[in-house]
Amino acid sequence: MMVLVLVTANPHGATQLAVWKKQPGMLGLRALFLGASERWLTDGTSDWFWPAAERARLPVMVLSASGAAAFGRVAELS
Repeated sequence: MMVLVLVTANPHGATQLAVWKKQPGMLGLRALFLGASERWLTDGTSDWFWPAAERARLPVMVLSASGAAAFGRVAELS
């Protein structure tokens, strides 16, 4: 099951991701960067999310209407 997550400057977000897959049926995450949240890809808001998901070995599916170019930077963070 992929679950939608809200990627914000949540101080507990990394801790939550670390135990995400312990929930029954949780296999990965879906992150949407649409509208105003697209800027989170470039303004640092989501910078905590990518390494936390990688450490937790969580696959991430993303959707962004015009932020696709920012994913090169995300890949460089990992």
